[in-house]
Amino acid sequence: MKVVNDWSPAELAHLESVEELQISPLSLDGTQSRAVTIWVLRDGSDVYVRSSFGQRSNWYRRVLASQRAHVATGPVDRDVDVRHVDDEASIALVNRLIESKYGRYGPTYLDTQNGTAAMAATLRLTPA
Repeated sequence: MKVVNDWSPAELAHLESVEELQISPLSLDGTQSRAVTIWVLRDGSDVYVRSSFGQRSNWYRRVLASQRAHVATGPVDRDVDVRHVDDEASIALVNRLIESKYGRYGPTYLDTQNGTAAMAATLRLTPA
């Protein structure tokens, strides 16, 4: 029997309401690396993050190598599976979510978060 781990309604509500979360890459042996603070986005039961500096960011490369991370913000404190997102519809969705949630920070931040480098570093988080 396969066990399905999903975000709880409370976790999803919290992830939608917060500006940021801490993400720590997990190595293949489960060792947790230093956490970095990033923006978090939610669409239904899907949770997304993006590397502002694209695929060259150290944390992003480490997360992608193991496809696992630990996230923490308020009551959310759990390991997640990480998948690279590259389909155009999902990238466009994340762009809209960023504009809606973080638009008040102005074009400088939006241009970085929705720039070519950051769009190529979009990740979906799923509870492990």
